[in-house]
Amino acid sequence: MTEKNFPNGIYFNLPKEKAPDFVKGNVSIKKAEFIAWLEQQPMNNNGYINDLDLKVSKAGKGYLEENTWKPEKQEDKPNPMEVQESPKIDYPEEEINPDDIPFN
Repeated sequence: MTEKNFPNGIYFNLPKEKAPDFVKGNVSIKKAEFIAWLEQQPMNNNGYINDLDLKVSKAGKGYLEENTWKPEKQEDKPNPMEVQESPKIDYPEEEINPDDIPFN
C-alpha cells in the first residue's frame, strides 16, 4: 500500500447545512504553506501536480488526499482478446468405428 499524502495549506470543507444542493463544499488555502507543499511535488508531463481527491472521513469531516493510483503496465497483464494457441490433444492412433460410439 502506498503512503498517504495530504497536501499542506489547502483544506476542503463540506457545505454548510443550509447550502443549496449544487454547493458541494469549499476550499480554503493558506498561501505560504500550500506554495511550500506545491514546490516539493513532482509535475506530470502536462505540468500538473498529481490529482487531489476530495474525501469525507468516517467522522464526517471533509479533507483532501493526493491520488497516487497508477494503472498496471499493459505488458504485465495478458490480453484477453489475444488468440491463444489451443493445447495439443493426443488422439489414439487406432481407428475408431463410428458404430462403437454410444451417442451416435
